[in-house]
Amino acid sequence: MSLIFEGDRLREVRKFRQMSITELAKSVGVSKQMISKYERNESVPSIEVYQKIISKLEFPLKFFQQKDKFNGKFYNQVSHLRWK
Repeated sequence: MSLIFEGDRLREVRKFRQMSITELAKSVGVSKQMISKYERNESVPSIEVYQKIISKLEFPLKFFQQKDKFNGKFYNQVSHLRWK
């Protein structure tokens, strides 16, 4: 079974959370080069890494499976998820 993962979404959420590639990589246990590959859709994270990314960024799994761009409407739905 292959995972559905949109790397553009990872980049959008990482920037939304004001997190660097290095910070995210360290927090999920992969290299910054691997995060970059995920964001460019050159690689798909393992299930374990995928779960860590979702947990760290606090965005729903479904968000990372959609191709449409991050927009204000969705932002309004998730704005309460910002870091405190």
